[in-house]
Amino acid sequence: MEIILVGLLVALVSMVAAGVVARNKGRSACLWVVIAFLLGPIPLIVLLVLPANQEALESQAVQAGTMKHCPFCDEIIRAKAIRCSHCGASLEYKG
Repeated sequence: MEIILVGLLVALVSMVAAGVVARNKGRSACLWVVIAFLLGPIPLIVLLVLPANQEALESQAVQAGTMKHCPFCDEIIRAKAIRCSHCGASLEYKG
């Protein structure tokens, strides 16, 4: 009986950890939780090795309003930036 409880606890921790790590790396948390449910802690190890999905993270930051695209070079910059750190163009602040 104790072995079953320990197994369920490991599965639950793996699922939560996989969801958190996936979300922080710009990947689908729901998908990785389901995979962790099916395969245990193995997907968590895979997630830790996978690189972050920069495109998804940048898209989330733009949608959240913390970042924006420079109108001159189209690089991602902070939403309150008054000068682009990539091309040096002056930006009008609309705060």
